[in-house]
Amino acid sequence: MWTQIFFVVNGAKPRKKGENMFDRPMSASEIAEELGMTRQNASQLLKRALVKVYENVRRIEPALKPFDSCVLMCQILNVDQTEEELKKFFRLLPHRLKEIILSDGQNRLPESPILIEAKASLDEDDAEDDELQTL
Repeated sequence: MWTQIFFVVNGAKPRKKGENMFDRPMSASEIAEELGMTRQNASQLLKRALVKVYENVRRIEPALKPFDSCVLMCQILNVDQTEEELKKFFRLLPHRLKEIILSDGQNRLPESPILIEAKASLDEDDAEDDELQTL
């Protein structure tokens, strides 16, 4: 799924000719190796791609609130509603987008699996930020 997001939104092309990169899930490291870039660069591009998908969902369905747009993104991108897949999805979202989704959804659907994972992922971001500040 992430491979498809990356290539469709960013228009990137694999280095290996004739290979279909859409036939299996790939990690950011695998995508980076395939495209000849760093894992960090591939992760940043994936984050930008998800922001573009989110912005397009909001543009196409302006009546949807941010949390509902995120739920629709998960459906469009075929994200399994398992805890592990939701964690992977939210780890890729930029911090500011996680905050928007969490802020919108916490009062309406506090027990939603998507919202629970968004909160956990946001807490991880905050812990990483605190750790970096102490260095």
